[in-house]
Amino acid sequence: MVLTIYAAVSIFLHVCVLSGALLVGSRSERWGALLLAASMLAVIVVQDRRFVAADINIAYVDAAQALGLLALARVANKPWVIVACALTLLGVALHAAQWLVNDRVSPVPYLNLYAGISYAVLGCLCYGTAKAWRQKRLHGGVSADATANASIIATRSHANPGQHLG
Repeated sequence: MVLTIYAAVSIFLHVCVLSGALLVGSRSERWGALLLAASMLAVIVVQDRRFVAADINIAYVDAAQALGLLALARVANKPWVIVACALTLLGVALHAAQWLVNDRVSPVPYLNLYAGISYAVLGCLCYGTAKAWRQKRLHGGVSADATANASIIATRSHANPGQHLG
């Protein structure tokens, strides 16, 4: 397989953003980075090397990524996760649309849109990581997740003083 300049730049950007999220992000950014890294590796493994149209295997990986982001959105109260999940679902719909019009439309717009969506999801993670890093700096090394959890526990304990959250 030949490594094009586009693929090299893409891998470099992914490695930079994912490692940044793992190093300075809060818990939800680290989980998001692990999820996107697993998706990236899965796409490398399952993709059809002789591309002629939409690859159903990549659509399955994207659907699994969307489910993972949806689960993360239920746990983490972060807007970037919801936007990344919506963009991933848009990518799944793009796969379906290209699959339906397989031979009648050139795959070039499909590839460009899919690449744009992938970079937008990566941008969401980058935004979340930058925001979490800023929150850590403002709160003296405490992540935004820990601050939010502490305020939720404090609110619940004041609302029900006799109840222990153990």
